[in-house]
Amino acid sequence: MSRDRGRSHGRSCSPACSAAPPSPAAACWRIWRATEDTTLTLLASYQTEWGGETGFNDLPTSGTLRFNPNGRIPFHRYSGDPTFDRFSREQVSFGYALQHRFDETLTVRQNVRYTDLDVRLRALNRVGELLADNRTLNRAAFGIKAGAQSAAADNQAQLTFDTGPMKHVAVVGLDFRYEMSTYDVGRGTAPPIDIYNPSYGLPIADPGTSNFVRNRARQTQIGLYAQDQIKLGQWILTLGGRHDWVDGKTENRRIGSASRQSDSAFSGRVGLCYVSDIGIAPYVSYSTSFQPTSGTDFTGRPFDPSKGAQIEAGVKYQPFGSKTFVTLSAFHLKQTNVLTADPDPSHVGFSVQTGEVKARGIEIEGRTQLFTGLGLIASYTYLDHEISKSANPAEVGRRLPNTPVHQASLWLDYVFQDGPFAGLGLGGGIRYVGKTYDATNAARVPGYTLVDATVHYDLGRLTPPMAGARLTLTATNLFDKYYVSQCTNNAGCTLGQRRTIIAALNYQW
Repeated sequence: MSRDRGRSHGRSCSPACSAAPPSPAAACWRIWRATEDTTLTLLASYQTEWGGETGFNDLPTSGTLRFNPNGRIPFHRYSGDPTFDRFSREQVSFGYALQHRFDETLTVRQNVRYTDLDVRLRALNRVGELLADNRTLNRAAFGIKAGAQSAAADNQAQLTFDTGPMKHVAVVGLDFRYEMSTYDVGRGTAPPIDIYNPSYGLPIADPGTSNFVRNRARQTQIGLYAQDQIKLGQWILTLGGRHDWVDGKTENRRIGSASRQSDSAFSGRVGLCYVSDIGIAPYVSYSTSFQPTSGTDFTGRPFDPSKGAQIEAGVKYQPFGSKTFVTLSAFHLKQTNVLTADPDPSHVGFSVQTGEVKARGIEIEGRTQLFTGLGLIASYTYLDHEISKSANPAEVGRRLPNTPVHQASLWLDYVFQDGPFAGLGLGGGIRYVGKTYDATNAARVPGYTLVDATVHYDLGRLTPPMAGARLTLTATNLFDKYYVSQCTNNAGCTLGQRRTIIAALNYQW
């Protein structure tokens, strides 16, 4: 589940409304500035991935989470077949952000984006638990062909004005989104594997992508919204509202059936914040949400929209002139129709919806500069969560699957300021993720602590023409710790990510 944090960096209590930045893989070109008041920015990104081992490595609980007389299943063990498994993912996105400032009062913006995604997957999945010999695992073959095309446009006007002593920053807008997606699945047989002494390269028939599921879905969403941020002295009041209209159609092309959905809802937000003279800013907010959910469950039934409500109170602290920023918040939220992975191992790739979930908790986050060159970031989250309503009475009171109650992190980064190592940075930290449960709460996954590290260098310190270039080497799970990351049901789990080292060269200009 997710929650609407409604936060911003710095001293403002409410975020400004602006175009979303491009993703890290994106390119951004400001190609036209007719005047100081008009800009056009092009946004584009392209990403492709492919490989043999798919990363889909569903292992039995025996030998990972639970004791097995044959020992622990090795960290590197792969339950599929590298000679059979294939994965590819390609995504392209492009659009633009246009802005024109008429005067001190009125600014208009238009943001448009188109995205095309194509995913192909062929792999083997676990069927049940290990057999009586505690080492043989039955498997099945499956193939997935999925794609999605979406177009979105957001048109908004921002008004800045005063009414007596009150200063307003108001935004009104209309946005539109269209999405068409396909999801085809094929199933077939596959030979079992000795998980402790695997033999790969056995003959396996291609299951195709059409004999099991063939779904196509279309969804159109129109949203009308308005927000006003009102400042009176040191008080900031934010009022916002939005109304959405959603229409969708889902087709089961394998059996020739179709279903239609039509829904609309209002969601809103109100927040109040006080910015004191000493850098302390207490705040309180209440918000509701409405989120259409695309796709279907295993039976082909379209997902219902998710709705939620959240109340939050907290305090932010940033002393004037310092590099220290601390936030403390407490929240309570409820959300309907939350998606979780289908617990049935024969329904690989599908999700189910939970009637209603509730969560309450606290978050603490702090950033500071201990001294010149040395920065510290620390955070802690406590999340008490449960399923509060369900069509299945046995689910009520259960923990949400794969959702920890406790999470914490600590990170230190030091950059040499002078001498022969000037521009060199060394960083390290720890991440703690508390225990989680599977969908039935029958399997409890222990918590784990991981160590990460990084080395980075500002190449501009080497030679001025390379100013803006940065070389980074990052290692996650530095000590290659063995841990179980999640369990989908009481017969299968996924091991965590092994030590991963990534080198990157970034350049900003």
